[in-house]
Amino acid sequence: MADSLKINIIGTGNLAWNMAEKLRHSRHKVVAVYGRNKRKALEVAQINQSVSVSSLADLPAEVDLTLICLADSIIPEIASQLTFLKGIIAHTAGSLPLSVLKPAGDHVAVFYPLQSFTFGVKADWNGVWICLESQQPDDLLILQNVASELSQVYKVINSEQRQKLHLAAIFTANFTTYLQSIAEDILIDSNISYDAMIPLLKGVCMKITEIGPKNSITGPAARGDLTTINKHYELLSNHPEFQTLYQSLTNMIINQVRNKELE
Repeated sequence: MADSLKINIIGTGNLAWNMAEKLRHSRHKVVAVYGRNKRKALEVAQINQSVSVSSLADLPAEVDLTLICLADSIIPEIASQLTFLKGIIAHTAGSLPLSVLKPAGDHVAVFYPLQSFTFGVKADWNGVWICLESQQPDDLLILQNVASELSQVYKVINSEQRQKLHLAAIFTANFTTYLQSIAEDILIDSNISYDAMIPLLKGVCMKITEIGPKNSITGPAARGDLTTINKHYELLSNHPEFQTLYQSLTNMIINQVRNKELE
């Protein structure tokens, strides 16, 4: 296996930017970046002094790996347009099976990093699971070669397992982030900075890593403090949608604690 692999990146979004940035520090070479938005394609390509193209047909064919970093809905649409590419063609989506790339050829794979990415913000890759799946067993060695440059943790995960991982990640990252936006809104109403929540959030994350999520639950719902719960509900009177969410989550926590006590 060649020490340095040639890689195409299809996409110019959050993951594409972070993939290009991380690979810049590896022994592998991003040779081209595709994007319909020429300005963003150029911006991502410049990270590795790569070529930027606005047509899939203009991607270099003689590469070892092409990483598709696009929205899930677009990936099945372009698969049949990639048959001219040599090497492995891998999508990076957590919710899509390997089979969506079948029209692209025999050397297709999945290269899914389980992390939250934002364009222009360097992600922390330390300990990030990179979930791999390949149609051809030999291709897995190349995927592992690239994955090892990004994270020390890479695992072979099948499509069914990966979809469950992706679902769990929505609860862990997306829903948590949305809940933090609600917390920020509540604080803004009282002219309080969200900075007050940062040590709390870090402390909760640390505790979860040490004793697990179910053992980390505290607060009025966990201890059955109905007086505080009712007060909180009143404080949300100007936000009925927050009241509904608060009540649903509170009931779920109460039921979870009750069931744990019965175990």
